[in-house]
Amino acid sequence: MAGDKILVIVSSSDKGKAFTGLLWASRLKEKGLVSDVRVYLFGPAEKLVADGDEELRSMIRKLLDLGVEVLACHGVAEMGGYEDKLKEFMGEERVTHVGRLIVERVREGYVPLVF
Repeated sequence: MAGDKILVIVSSSDKGKAFTGLLWASRLKEKGLVSDVRVYLFGPAEKLVADGDEELRSMIRKLLDLGVEVLACHGVAEMGGYEDKLKEFMGEERVTHVGRLIVERVREGYVPLVF
């Protein structure tokens, strides 16, 4: 079914917007509203996480516990100087180059929604 796979891209520097995107992704997964949901963090949002925002980190832990793929952009984190902090929290395998992955997900039929 079209739109049955959602890619949530969280990039906002506004904590409320970032939290809303993460919360929405968790609800989609918990309620089984789509066949798959994935979350990719970019730039300002991943910096909030790297800097230790506990509300956002708590939502990411919840998503991971639910089995949601949560990744952060290695390139942006490296340029911003917070790559190590992000890897420490998320794990090295979850900090990767997500630009190409976004293209792949769209080709696979994921609907991208940006917060």
